[in-house]
Amino acid sequence: MRIIVIGVIVFIVWSLFSTWLFVSKLRPAMQGPVTVQTIPEPKAEIAEPPAPPVEVMPGELMVSFNFDQSVFTSDQQTDSRIAEYKAWTDKHSESVIVITGHTDYIGTQEYNQQLGLRRARAVQQYFASKGIPAGRITIVSEGKSRPVADNATSEGRARNRRAEISFKK
Repeated sequence: MRIIVIGVIVFIVWSLFSTWLFVSKLRPAMQGPVTVQTIPEPKAEIAEPPAPPVEVMPGELMVSFNFDQSVFTSDQQTDSRIAEYKAWTDKHSESVIVITGHTDYIGTQEYNQQLGLRRARAVQQYFASKGIPAGRITIVSEGKSRPVADNATSEGRARNRRAEISFKK
């Protein structure tokens, strides 16, 4: 019974204290002026002007050859790509064109190495005839060591008979 009496007394004291706190402190605070804190709007940022476009080096060019041939015949697409190469070399004196000759796997290693070199030299001579200085062109032969397709099929061997032209800075 004592616990119930103590509980009722604590409840009454707590109720009186809560009422007093609400009436004298919280209600006036709620009815008083409300201070509004304004946040300044951020200034509109003006974007920087775009950077000038970066020049893109012409991509790699691949020229195909017939079986056991090193005669280079150009077409209109190849000529337009060569014009891109010439413009790049005229503008960037530090760049060098690398022409790499490749063959299929038919033939000896020595023969294919020489055939790859003849193919690279034929492309070099054509580039020189288009106004690209021969001193800016390096020729290399990989022979049959780096095929891009399967040498077991005729289509694969045809794709491996090529010269790759790229830039080196």
